[in-house]
Amino acid sequence: MIEKGHAEINSTSLTWNWRNKYIEYSKNGKLPSDPKESRARQTKGARFMLDEDGTLHRRTLNGPLALCLGPGDTDYVLREVHEGTCGNHFDDESLIHKIIRVGYYWDSMEKDTKEFVRKCDKCQRFAPMIYQSREQLHSVLSPWTFMK
Repeated sequence: MIEKGHAEINSTSLTWNWRNKYIEYSKNGKLPSDPKESRARQTKGARFMLDEDGTLHRRTLNGPLALCLGPGDTDYVLREVHEGTCGNHFDDESLIHKIIRVGYYWDSMEKDTKEFVRKCDKCQRFAPMIYQSREQLHSVLSPWTFMK
């Protein structure tokens, strides 16, 4: 029975996303039964830290702790960093580094930024035109001179 005005909801258990497995590992030390997965979870779990408020942060090599975002927040951060006051239409690799420097992280950053930059009209319109072939050039040998 819930008294009037007193209800507590654990928002991390309502929706399952990539952060929940690291939150469970940080709180309880809970590992999967598969030894390969548990080893990977321990290795990757060392990079993450749980705050007193229950928010998940990722340790970066030379910068502040990066706030781990869920699926709903990533689109806003991408738009703000790419097009907002601090952005000037970066390519996908620069955009990833800029987002991490600002202090955000999520699991599928590379895939999401590539899609976002590919869909950006200004980036596609003013992108540098590269006139290089995608493969290395092969020399053509002929048995006789001037027979190419």
